[in-house]
Amino acid sequence: YYGRPEKFPRLLRPTISTFAPGRVELLGNHTDYNAGVVLSAAIDLGISASGHRRDDDEIVLVSGGTRMTADSRQLAPTGQWTDYPLGVVKKLQEAGHALGGFEVKYTGTLPSGAGLSSSAALEVSTAVLLMRMFALEIPALDVAKLCRRAENEFVGVNCGLLAQAS
Repeated sequence: YYGRPEKFPRLLRPTISTFAPGRVELLGNHTDYNAGVVLSAAIDLGISASGHRRDDDEIVLVSGGTRMTADSRQLAPTGQWTDYPLGVVKKLQEAGHALGGFEVKYTGTLPSGAGLSSSAALEVSTAVLLMRMFALEIPALDVAKLCRRAENEFVGVNCGLLAQAS
């Protein structure tokens, strides 16, 4: 099979795992998207993503007891938590990266809505997972910018680059 994931039989496909930490703001809360000075730090809590490629165009996202499927060729916001990873897929596609179907399971230790950048951790863990899964080479700052665009443009949340770059 020469190490190419698309050539592995379904049961032998390697599972890829990633982790993205949450972050705290030490200085400058809410100033990053207002052109202010900020100081943040990554913490040991975060979001883990584990998954593998599929032979079709279906995306399967699982977290807790929730399972959602989408067609990678027709992505649109749903108003659910899945918009964050689907937004990353959409922005990678818009950047010219060919992505097929995949399955991913998310687990995390970040409480949602606690101001620890759980959405950014979800986006970054997804982006890094897809980079490994589809052999994409994207510089770290460009990954952070892509994830911010996913949150701003696909999800509709006004945020700066701080959370994704931490």
